[in-house]
Amino acid sequence: MEDYVVFGDLSMTKDQLQKKITKLAEKWLIILGLRNWVNINLQVSEESCPRGKDTVATAYPEWEYRHATIEFYLPACQEIDDDKLEYFFVHECCHILVNEMASKKKGARKHEERTVTQLAQAFLWTWKDGAGTLEKPTYKNRKPK
Repeated sequence: MEDYVVFGDLSMTKDQLQKKITKLAEKWLIILGLRNWVNINLQVSEESCPRGKDTVATAYPEWEYRHATIEFYLPACQEIDDDKLEYFFVHECCHILVNEMASKKKGARKHEERTVTQLAQAFLWTWKDGAGTLEKPTYKNRKPK
């Protein structure tokens, strides 16, 4: 049997996870420019993802209509901390941003995954190291390094 450390909350309920992702949406949909989409539906499934039990979330964009659904899988979310949940939220939003350029060619999915992984990390690093606020940064309100 493998030994591993769980950093999440195995007792987190579907409602608690829904509240967490709703709070993330209030923050990140504005930052990522997705607030003007017609509908971004956030769902929580109590089942594991059919593609793999470690999958935290999956995005289903319909870019031509500016609609998207992000489905979070409770079992996988229970095993990660809030920082990782935020990363996966931003990661899935990045799938929404780039989906219009998606290709069915062999290897294209791996390219998209690498791209959205890098974008998510860049957005999170910029937020953390930047002003960390939704207010427009000015020289007066930026914290010196």
